[in-house]
Amino acid sequence: MSKDNEKQPLTLHESGFFATYDSLDDVMDYMIQYGGKENAYLCAMTQQFTLNTIVKAMDEQCDGTAVAQRAKPILKFKEASND
Repeated sequence: MSKDNEKQPLTLHESGFFATYDSLDDVMDYMIQYGGKENAYLCAMTQQFTLNTIVKAMDEQCDGTAVAQRAKPILKFKEASND
């Protein structure tokens, strides 16, 4: 296999601009609070599209390896409110 075609680990970079939650359920709870149930549906679709894309990339391009790089928050986290 040539060096150009050699599989490399997928490196995931966390964004410091957005909050990091413990689970996707926590993300959905936040999005329901922030934008209501109707808009949270779009968030759920986006999450799943993104996760499916990451899984596909890991499977097809990374030979089963991945590296996660955490980020320091850029903004301070504040609970969402519609008030």
